[in-house]
Amino acid sequence: MDDRDDGFGKKIKDSELIGVPVSIVFGKNFTDHNKVEIIFRNGEKVASALNEVEEII
Repeated sequence: MDDRDDGFGKKIKDSELIGVPVSIVFGKNFTDHNKVEIIFRNGEKVASALNEVEEII
């Protein structure tokens, strides 16, 4: 969990720089539709229901 006061873009860029294999983003889509965005190190992005995240990663 990245709880720094930095902006979203900086947090994602930093996670790429240090080699985080998978990032899970809880954004507006989560609050509206109960979906998260999964971002893999290779750049692939997947929108998923929260209860399907474990299966995807």
